Amino acid sequence: MKQSIFAIATLLSLIQASPTPQELAKRDNLSLFVPIFAGYDKTTGSANSQGTRDIPQPYDEANSREACATKCKNTANCACFNIYVETIGSTATAKCALYKAPSGIEQATNPGGQSRVAGGPLTEKSKSALYCLSSAVSANYDIAGYTYTCYPNAYTAGPVLDYSSESVTLAGCAAWCDYHNAEGTSCPFFNFYKTYKDGAFQYATCRISQVARTAADATNVGPTDDTGTYLYTESCGYTRTV
Repeated sequence: MKQSIFAIATLLSLIQASPTPQELAKRDNLSLFVPIFAGYDKTTGSANSQGTRDIPQPYDEANSREACATKCKNTANCACFNIYVETIGSTATAKCALYKAPSGIEQATNPGGQSRVAGGPLTEKSKSALYCLSSAVSANYDIAGYTYTCYPNAYTAGPVLDYSSESVTLAGCAAWCDYHNAEGTSCPFFNFYKTYKDGAFQYATCRISQVARTAADATNVGPTDDTGTYLYTESCGYTRTV
């Protein structure tokens, strides 16, 4: 009898601890979005803005991005969100801005520097990341014969053949991978991304690999050095399916 009571009590505790369907629906909404850029010190402008939404404080990279993704998913016509930290004096606040049309790093032109009250401290922007719904930008990313996963401000490590140029395109990168695969040099995976320095486009890079890669291999993050801040944007890894 005691064992039965214990079993029932354990089952009840598990049920009470389990997330509700509503709670589950709020989780992993970030997976519906493609990271466009991350780690920037500027935020997107006001074009196509749907305003900001309140999210839990303080800023936490994973939880804040997920919270903002949920706000966008639950807002009619929202296509992208910009999550960032705004610092005024000694107070840092996680901000979630929503947009009804896709954009890119070229539209991230607001570095802060405004005063919320006359004579008050100026705003500073940091940790800015832009995500857009996969369904809103899929035409820019879909490649026949591949599935893709995108990485915020990172590209994949490991032995590869790579080529960088201002004129390298995603379609050209896929064709290069296909050529090597057809010639007997296995190419199950490639990573395509664009490099920006202080917001200015530098070049695009195609990295093809003879072994499969995953998001865990995307460990090369955009650095900041004495010449400026580098961002790896629109970085996606493509895995061959045919």
